[in-house]
Amino acid sequence: MEAEFILLVAIMLVLIALWKQPKKSETEPFQSLGKQNRSGIALLMRKPIDLMLWLEHHRKAGIDKFYIRLEDSPGVAAFLKSQKDVWFEEAESDKENNYTTLQKRQIDFVNKILPMARKDGLDWLFHTDADELLEGNIRTVLGTIPAEKKVGKLKNAEAVYSEDEPTCFSSKKFIRCDKGGPCTAYVNGKGCGRTIEGVQLAGPHDFTYSGPGSESAVYDIPFEDLHVLHYDSCTLGSWMEKFTHLSKNAKLDDIVFGYYKQSIEAAKEAAKVYKEHKMRTDMDKEWTYERKQS
Repeated sequence: MEAEFILLVAIMLVLIALWKQPKKSETEPFQSLGKQNRSGIALLMRKPIDLMLWLEHHRKAGIDKFYIRLEDSPGVAAFLKSQKDVWFEEAESDKENNYTTLQKRQIDFVNKILPMARKDGLDWLFHTDADELLEGNIRTVLGTIPAEKKVGKLKNAEAVYSEDEPTCFSSKKFIRCDKGGPCTAYVNGKGCGRTIEGVQLAGPHDFTYSGPGSESAVYDIPFEDLHVLHYDSCTLGSWMEKFTHLSKNAKLDDIVFGYYKQSIEAAKEAAKVYKEHKMRTDMDKEWTYERKQS
């Protein structure tokens, strides 16, 4: 009888312990998946289009946190402040020659963020742009990378548009740049790196590792597993603004992409036409109207 009583008490204690365990909804968001392979994206962002769609896409794909250097975009700051998984700073681009200084700002920012991401409990950090989407199950793919591999290399595909795309990210047709397709911008993909000592962003497309085993530290991520979708200049307005901004004092000899050179030259001419007809200073009082302030 005494043994049965002791057994009954033991069963009751086990049941109480199980009942007191936190339910799944009360645990940390990623506990069911484990805390490994958490990742973030660090990037420079200037006048982004469809930013909410960009964030939601990457949240669903497995990104845990976003680190943003927000340039020349004061209207976006209020929105970013409302996003709990976003850390950002406001800054300005180079007003004189943005093309040749952009890469240094990207490198400096990502390398500043790497120790911050490590402190935030992230295992990996990606560097992309606001017109790029990572496509694939990010957390699963990162979990397959061997421990000795400290940085990852992703291939990219470039969007081809129709005239009736409702958003920047609506296009479903792409050119595989890694297959030799006629991509108009870069063809060398983007990268990611573990948030460990020795990992740095060496250029806008590649992370490097300088610790032990650095000669074999790069993991080439298969396109089928995870890749970058590049939605460059998805609207005529964004194309015009981008290349007008890049045209300031940019030396065409420094630009390797024929599409960029032609776009800069065309944007310069378009800006002249716009200024002549839509920013007129020869206003006659007889046909001038000024909006009445409320």
